[in-house]
Amino acid sequence: MLAEFERLRYPVVVIRTNRTILGLMIPFFSLVLNLSMFTVALPGIRDAFGLAADTASWVVLAYTIPYVACMPLHGRLGDLFGPRKVLIAGIGVYAIGTVICMVAPNLAALVVGRIVQGAGGAGLNPLALTIIAREFPLEDRGRAMGTWNAAGPLTGMIGPTVAGFLIDAFSWRTIFLPMVVAQVFGAISLLALVPRDPRADDHRRPPGGFDWPGMVLTAATLLSFVLFLSSRPVTGRAPFTDWRLGLLFVASAVGWVLWEHSRENPFVAIGLFRRPQFSIASGSVAARMLLMGGAGFLVPLFAADVLGIPSTETGIIITINSTALLLTMRFGGRLADIWQRRWAVVIGLGGQTAMVLVLALVPGATLLSLVIPFTLHGGFAGLSLASLHHVAMHEIPGKKRGIGAATYSMTRFVGSLLGASVMGVVLEAGLSNASTVQAAYQQSFLVAALLGLLGVMPALGIRRAS
Repeated sequence: MLAEFERLRYPVVVIRTNRTILGLMIPFFSLVLNLSMFTVALPGIRDAFGLAADTASWVVLAYTIPYVACMPLHGRLGDLFGPRKVLIAGIGVYAIGTVICMVAPNLAALVVGRIVQGAGGAGLNPLALTIIAREFPLEDRGRAMGTWNAAGPLTGMIGPTVAGFLIDAFSWRTIFLPMVVAQVFGAISLLALVPRDPRADDHRRPPGGFDWPGMVLTAATLLSFVLFLSSRPVTGRAPFTDWRLGLLFVASAVGWVLWEHSRENPFVAIGLFRRPQFSIASGSVAARMLLMGGAGFLVPLFAADVLGIPSTETGIIITINSTALLLTMRFGGRLADIWQRRWAVVIGLGGQTAMVLVLALVPGATLLSLVIPFTLHGGFAGLSLASLHHVAMHEIPGKKRGIGAATYSMTRFVGSLLGASVMGVVLEAGLSNASTVQAAYQQSFLVAALLGLLGVMPALGIRRAS
C-alpha cells in the first residue's frame, strides 16, 4: 500500500519541486540581469564621469560590499522569519535601489543606488540555497542547484546584448528599466510558485537576539580592507600605504573574530570554517568568483580601450561567454550527483585560470584573441559551482542552514569583491607605468590568473563522500 501511495504521489512531488526551482530562478534572473547589464555599461559610466580605473572599480564595489556584508543578515532573518518572506522583502529593497540608479543626477546618487541594490539583493543566493536544501532530497540536490544556477548564464545570454543596444541607442541609464520589470516579476514568482515557509520552526529565536554588533564589525572589516587596498580614490595614497586605513582594518578584523567567537548565535558562522570540507569549498568558490569578477571588470574595458568596439559588440562578447557557462552549468550539476566532485572543481577552476593566463600572454590584440579564451573561461566556470555548493551545504547542520548558506555565499562573493578591487588597482598602476595600454591589461590578467591558482590547489582536498 505504501509503495502504491508513493507511486501515485510522485508526479505531485515532481510538479511541486519544479515549480519551486522556477520560482527561485526568476528572481535570480533579475539579479544576474543587473550584474550582466551593468558590466556592459561600465565603460560608458567611467567616461561619463571621467573616472580612473581604480575609481571606476568603486562603482562596482558600492554594490558588492553591501551585497557581501548583508548576506549573513538575510540568512539570519531567513532562519527567524522564513527564507521566502525575507526574499520577497529583499526584492522590494532591490527594486528601490534600481530606481535610484536610473534617475541618479550625479555619481554620488548612483553610488547610493548601488548600495541599496546590493543590500536588497544580498539574500537571493543564500536563501535560495536554503530553500533548495529544504525542498530537495540529498541525492537530487546537485541537479536542482545546477538547474537553478542555469538562470545566471541564461540571463547572461540576454542581458549584455540588450544593454549594449540600449546604451548605443540611448544612454547607460536606460539599462535600469528592464531590471525593475524583472524584479517585479521576481517577487510575483516567489509569491506564486515557491512553497510557504513552514510555520513550526523550533530553532527560530526572537529578533531581539540578532547579532547587530557582529553585522557592523563584518561590514567594517570588509570596507576597511577594500579602502586599504584601493585607497588612492579616497585618501590619495597608494594601495597598502595608508597606515590609518591599515590600522582600521586590523582593529576591525581582530574585533570581529573575537566577538563572533564569543557569540552563541553569531552574525557570521565562522565556526563552520573548522570543518575542513566547508573551508575548502568556501576558499575554492571565492577563487572562482575572483576569476569571474576580475575578468568581468577587465574585459569590457579592454574591449573599449584596446579594441575600440562599441557597447553592442561588447554585449555580444559577454553573451557568448554566458552561453558557454549555461551549456556547462547543468552538466556541472549532474557531475555533482554522479562523479567525484573534487575533479569537477579542479578541472573547472584550473580551466578558468588557464584561460585568463591565455588572455595575459597572447601577444596580439584581436577580437578572436579575446573572444575564444573568454568563451572557454565561461565554459570551465560552469563545471565547478554545483559541486562546490554541494560540498559546502553537506557540511552545514540542518538548523543552521540559513546562516551557514549565508556564510558560504558571503565568502563566495568576497572573491568577486576582490576581483573588481584588485583588478582596478592593478590596472590603474599598469596604465601609469606600462609601455602600452594593452600591456597594462595583460599585466592585470596575469595577476588574476596567479590569484586563481590559489583556489585550484586546496580543491584537491575535497573528499569523494562530500
